[in-house]
Amino acid sequence: LGSLTMYRNRILSANLRGAVEVPSAAGTICAEPVFEYCRSSAEYIFPKREMTFSFAGAGLTLGLRRQHKEWLFGANVKFRRTFGLDGSLSIPVRYTDSRILDYLEHFHSMISSGKTTAGLSFGIQRNIAHNTAVFLKPEFSFRSIDGFGHAEYLTVAIGLAF
Repeated sequence: LGSLTMYRNRILSANLRGAVEVPSAAGTICAEPVFEYCRSSAEYIFPKREMTFSFAGAGLTLGLRRQHKEWLFGANVKFRRTFGLDGSLSIPVRYTDSRILDYLEHFHSMISSGKTTAGLSFGIQRNIAHNTAVFLKPEFSFRSIDGFGHAEYLTVAIGLAF
């Protein structure tokens, strides 16, 4: 018994981000410019063919973070090829392991031209030096595109923050 995969997908996704934060009486106002590039290709065995698409884009995320006692709340508005909203809540350190400095949970959705994306992600960040931290962020997302069905994705980001 065996099976033959009818197609093979390859996806490359990269982004470059920056951030500016300004303290105010209402909370911390954030502006994050972003540049992103994505390329996706699918190779079909029968009939033999390959379909490829790619895009590059730039955008801006505007946000507000506000601290209430130990709890940190955040809200963002994203302007790119699509419009998006998301929110975050940081759990105080005393409710988690003392080595975990930041634990985020957020839900986001974007609706544009018949495309819907929704997801749930968690992030753990740990300081390794003054103003330097490492982070781990798994994310589950659901995508639906009119006429093309839907797909679920699980991605993990590992990085260094300054």
